[in-house]
Amino acid sequence: GIEVVGRHRDLACGASGGTLVTLQGVVILVDYGLDRIGAAIGDGVGTDRVVKVTPFAVLAGLDVGVYFFAQAVNETEAVEEADYVLELLNQRPIDLQVIYDPESIEDDSARTDGISGEQLTKNSIAFTDRIRAAGYQPGIYANMKWQTGLLDMAALKGIPMWCADYEPLPQTPYHYEYLQYSESGQVPGIVGNVDLDLMIRKENK
Repeated sequence: GIEVVGRHRDLACGASGGTLVTLQGVVILVDYGLDRIGAAIGDGVGTDRVVKVTPFAVLAGLDVGVYFFAQAVNETEAVEEADYVLELLNQRPIDLQVIYDPESIEDDSARTDGISGEQLTKNSIAFTDRIRAAGYQPGIYANMKWQTGLLDMAALKGIPMWCADYEPLPQTPYHYEYLQYSESGQVPGIVGNVDLDLMIRKENK
């Protein structure tokens, strides 16, 4: 699968065997899709993406999910972020999880700098509880550094994980349903690098 975010504005429709759709800032993965709908509450990037991207992703045969690039500093703000996502979804059915992405912002300062792992775990639980209560499947994005050094993985047990791990063999000792295994993929029809992902599913026999 591939991931396409805001830096990839214009995609060639039908590129790579018809598995991509054209739209701005969409995250599309082969056989499934995740659309990033926010970097912070009120940034204005979410509404058009959810409304416009979802029908095209469905037509392309993709499962649809979303993720939110979090900037909450406490549980109250995490719930506000969840409510923002739910407002954008507007009760639209989706196939995959609503993923909470509390990662660090590299090479820049952020309002979340210095937040403890305990608080990040509380924020993640607050967000995912709110999403679950609204009838959607929640999930969390993290790399091994966050899993082993910041987040309380025992407290997050049972919440599906989207793990970023760029080693030849994944190093994380924790279970994951999605694996982001590269940040330098190349796909015809897309200018620049794209993140590459796998979704792990049990085979129905």
